[in-house]
Amino acid sequence: MKNYIITPLKNIVLHSRLIVELYVLMAFFLALLLSNSKIDLTVFISMCSWFLLSTGSTLFNDYYDRDKGVLLGLDHPPKIKKYILSASIIAKAVGFILSILYLPIVFSAIYIFGILASIAYSHKEIRVKAMARTSVLFSFLSGAATYFVAIIIIFRENYFAILNNFYIHLGGLLASAFFLSSFHIMTQIHQKKEDADRGDKTLTVIYGREKALLVGLIFYTISTIIIAIIFLASLSKIIGIIFIIYSIITILFIIKWMKYFSAREDKKNMQIITRFSLNVVFIFLIIIYFYLVYFNRN
Repeated sequence: MKNYIITPLKNIVLHSRLIVELYVLMAFFLALLLSNSKIDLTVFISMCSWFLLSTGSTLFNDYYDRDKGVLLGLDHPPKIKKYILSASIIAKAVGFILSILYLPIVFSAIYIFGILASIAYSHKEIRVKAMARTSVLFSFLSGAATYFVAIIIIFRENYFAILNNFYIHLGGLLASAFFLSSFHIMTQIHQKKEDADRGDKTLTVIYGREKALLVGLIFYTISTIIIAIIFLASLSKIIGIIFIIYSIITILFIIKWMKYFSAREDKKNMQIITRFSLNVVFIFLIIIYFYLVYFNRN
């Protein structure tokens, strides 16, 4: 009897790739950092709600992808069952209920668009994921939307307060959008065969791994340049310089990754470099946020 409960729950958690979902919340921490704001109850609920939307979207996508090979954050994906789809619907529903009960109507409206975008992206009858440029646009808008809802919650829909630092928040929004787009492209680099077999014409399938990774590298570089400029101009020059050094090292790692494709497929190196880049930048942003906002307030 336990296996009928424990095994599905375990597989749902594995397919959720909860650590990977935290990367989506980077936009929240960036918005909090650029607003010099602490995490209060409303912000925390909004982060939980958006996290559930993102997790539900991942489960929904996995259900229709039915990948058997390596995924980012999951080396050996369990076999897809109907309960993965059910868990996706429940996660999105719980997140939406939280938004209705505790958050502004604007957040709930954008949440609904997020659900519709998830269906359009993954469902076999629509399958935006199969359209290379449109799928990248979806990931770009997803990153922008995440930063936008974070700012709405942080400033309690005070749009005049947001406009007072318009260029900083525009930069944060664009940085989040370009970062999530690069993340989206990099996650598909080592899924070329599975995507091709399904008929999904991703950037990797159409242009090959090297060119797709080059696009991801360009987007990642744009994102880091924007963040570095904001850090140098508005937060801390020392932190800005540290971030620039880290970004250069990461970009060099990605360039080295590209060279592997000319010689052989090397999935292990792909995974190591992707995880290293994303983990370090996430940890770096969290440390900076808590240091500047909680321990270095003047």
